[in-house]
Amino acid sequence: MSSEHREAYALELFQLRQRRGVTQAEANTLINDRNVFGSMMVRMGDADALVSGVTQHFPDTIRPAQRIVQIREGLHRVSGCYAMITRKGEVFFLADTSVNIEPTAEDLVESALCTAHMARRFDVSPRVAMSHCRW
Repeated sequence: MSSEHREAYALELFQLRQRRGVTQAEANTLINDRNVFGSMMVRMGDADALVSGVTQHFPDTIRPAQRIVQIREGLHRVSGCYAMITRKGEVFFLADTSVNIEPTAEDLVESALCTAHMARRFDVSPRVAMSHCRW
């Protein structure tokens, strides 16, 4: 992977993860992973979002983001948020708690609040519907 930011990202990754056993040499190798690189872009402010996972296993996509971008202060869980635009141009934000197995009511509320926050960032007034079903 070629980028003018590669070296700086690898150094930041090393500084972030060295207490978890990542050496500078390992950081130089890890930065070649697209999910690690993309997460570093978000962390360093060079990207606002990372779209990933279409051809990968879910843990391989989410784990680097959890370790590099990290969750916002005050939050307890990670959850997904998807934007859906209909043919009519309507925008919907869908929360997905697939990261969490058997989320608690509190986890679901936190996910809904975060998704509502995301909707507001796109100038969409959130109206929240909740569904917790078992298939």
